[in-house]
Amino acid sequence: MRLLIGLALLLLLLADDGARQGRRGNAAYRAGRYAEAAEHYRQGLLLTQDPATRFGLQHNLGAALLRLGQAGSARAALDAALRMAPDDAARARAAYNAGNAAFAEGDLQAALHYYRTALLADPDFEDARFNYEYVLRHLPPSSPPPPSVGGAEQNNPNDADTQNTPGQGVADGNRRHNAERAPAQNDPSDSAASERQSQTPTSSAQLSPEAAARLLDALQRQEQEALRRALRLPTHPRTVKKDW
Repeated sequence: MRLLIGLALLLLLLADDGARQGRRGNAAYRAGRYAEAAEHYRQGLLLTQDPATRFGLQHNLGAALLRLGQAGSARAALDAALRMAPDDAARARAAYNAGNAAFAEGDLQAALHYYRTALLADPDFEDARFNYEYVLRHLPPSSPPPPSVGGAEQNNPNDADTQNTPGQGVADGNRRHNAERAPAQNDPSDSAASERQSQTPTSSAQLSPEAAARLLDALQRQEQEALRRALRLPTHPRTVKKDW
């Protein structure tokens, strides 16, 4: 009995240490010290097995890595967070941010898939819909049309592959991939929404970093208002209260 009590107390202490590291990481993140934040999140993951705490740490690790320009590592971290997501809201967020990471890598097909996953988990996620439509319009025209994210299909999140994706707006020329935005609940009303019908598909579309930069530069000139609307959203990690 004493041994069991001791083990229970140890687990509680470890969980508390994990959350403490998460709070330190969030403070560093807000101060712009992303490398330090990532290290705190990693340390926290070693100190807790609590599912909710681990999801918050894993998600915020991906956000910090994306801020550091490490899109591949960020995507892997967010994929892991997506697998841990305790509910649809968490799933939508992780998928959205993973989509941003995939976009930063120039992998448009994967980005589109992540955004779709976010929309299946939360059909009212305006920023995910904006990004989905944005990427869809700029895929090569040779691919088959992607599965619909409207209608009845939206009610079945399990139809989407378990991947992670983006934050608010797809990105800008400096690769600011808003990796921490909570789902918005308003229907899209920007200029991108009106073109959602005639989009190109989701094949193995992959851009080189140079091509992605050129695309972003052109789109920045052509769709300044739409991009500004998507990119100006807050990009803070989830709060401790929500993560843990």
